[in-house]
Amino acid sequence: MLDVLAGCRGALLSRMSGSGATCFALFADATEAAAAAAGIRQQRPNWWTAAARVAGDDDNV
Repeated sequence: MLDVLAGCRGALLSRMSGSGATCFALFADATEAAAAAAGIRQQRPNWWTAAARVAGDDDNV
């Protein structure tokens, strides 16, 4: 899973979260993240895949 994420265009970093139930990749651009998620959904339809935004200081959270 980490290799698939790392191989996505624009992936800056891929890592495992916690005990490995969740893996993620970081992208600088939301368009690249969405394209990567769409590509993974097509390649691996049994994987739960989503593109999401990371909250930061500029967010009104």
